[in-house]
Amino acid sequence: RLTWTDFHTVLLVSRHGQLAMASKALAVTHATLLRKLASIESRLGARLFDRERGRYTLTAPGEELVQAALGIEPLARSAEMRVLGQDLRPSG
Repeated sequence: RLTWTDFHTVLLVSRHGQLAMASKALAVTHATLLRKLASIESRLGARLFDRERGRYTLTAPGEELVQAALGIEPLARSAEMRVLGQDLRPSG
């Protein structure tokens, strides 16, 4: 099963097209991102990106995940904004 983090990872690699830039956006190391992608692909039994000269381009299965992530992303951001800081109470 995939988590939102998995979808978000694939989405950001797709947007940036390079692991170096995507790893910065995700605040992880290049090596961590490589392992994360390998784990996602292994769990799915599908290659999500074609890798050529440092560029990552989506395969058909990768495109399916990105389309799903694009649908999930605004919902996740909206929910985050609605609950952000709700439990903070003035003190002092």
